[in-house]
Amino acid sequence: MKRFWLFGVLAAVALTAAACGGGGGSTPTPTGDLTAVSVKSSTSTGDFTPNVIAGLGTGGTLQFTIGGVDIDNDGTVDTPAAGVITASSGALAMVAKAVSDTEVTCVASEIGGTTSSAYDIGISLDTTASMGAAAGVLANKIAAFTTSLADAGVDAQFAGITVGDEFATKASPSLFTDPGALGTLGVPTPVENSDSPPPPTCERPDTGATLLGATAMAAFFNDVSTVYGAGGCFGTDATENYLGSVSFITTNVTKRSGSIPIIISIGDNCAHTPTTFPLITNYNAATDAIFLPPDPVAFAAGLAGRARVNVIGNTEDLLNCTAGGYYNMKGLADATGGSFIDMGGFGACNDAATCPVDLTQDAILGAITKSIVETCDGLSSFYGGSGDYTFRIPVTVIGADGVARTATTVIVLTLTFA
Repeated sequence: MKRFWLFGVLAAVALTAAACGGGGGSTPTPTGDLTAVSVKSSTSTGDFTPNVIAGLGTGGTLQFTIGGVDIDNDGTVDTPAAGVITASSGALAMVAKAVSDTEVTCVASEIGGTTSSAYDIGISLDTTASMGAAAGVLANKIAAFTTSLADAGVDAQFAGITVGDEFATKASPSLFTDPGALGTLGVPTPVENSDSPPPPTCERPDTGATLLGATAMAAFFNDVSTVYGAGGCFGTDATENYLGSVSFITTNVTKRSGSIPIIISIGDNCAHTPTTFPLITNYNAATDAIFLPPDPVAFAAGLAGRARVNVIGNTEDLLNCTAGGYYNMKGLADATGGSFIDMGGFGACNDAATCPVDLTQDAILGAITKSIVETCDGLSSFYGGSGDYTFRIPVTVIGADGVARTATTVIVLTLTFA
């Protein structure tokens, strides 16, 4: 049965699997009988925002994956440690647990370079003219990143998309030759091609609903580099539709059951919002409403606890996003405990040798390879049956400076037992 990364901005994402162990809470087996986990909300307080993703583990267990973090911004990703995880019954839970009976038994395991945990990684790349040669440089770096994960032994599969004002479009005939380059949302419309007469046909292909392996993903972005590597392809205005492309990935790409969703959004400008996008030149509601971006505040809240968003952007161009009613994509990274990497200003990534972005070394890769997994009890006899539960996960990270930073994530889950 297919699973999608998000069924709606604030809808809970059910990560389901076949039931393991006994039914109900009367005769639980050691493997547990938890069958589904849905995230209702996730908030964090403290020195930083941990990236905590909840889901169904193997054998009917509850699993929290905590991403590595460059805690002191020294370029080195540090491994987190989780304290005692506690659970309390929510208003809809079937049985209220006593305060003395809230500690959850969890076993920590560091992921390291090889792991059975699966990561589904969606990457969105701005290929408009403002990116210049950086569109090609970064496309090649994405290709190298996918193979570096495979070399590190990480179980990763991928989805790719290019973006301007539109996304997931492909012309006929097309400039793209890679068989993985698709136009899921059809052909480009005039909203994407209004900069100069006669307008070019700016294609923004994607890889479709099916995840790709590292080799196929690298081939897609190598093709992107070939087509748009010299200077991108126009774009209606300075602001781009980054929120729309990320939302498209989370709602339309089929993910593997139990995998950890990772999103990487790359672009040098502010993001359009539902308010600003319909105001761009040549917008036609009949053809362009499918590209409308989500509300950024609700979208960010909907991703917390369900995915990690990493943003590569131009800090200089992100300073005044809100003044025009636009959105600074760094907000998605902040909300989900993801990383923000500065491209170094306009033109800094036009040359591969001087571009400060290296996905094979940056915090994005380290967050995966230095994650930890907390595997917790999945017995209905412990929790008291299906219902809503609030979990508190204390996280500590010690950076290279020896200073411990602490934070606590409070995540509300709906647990379903057989």
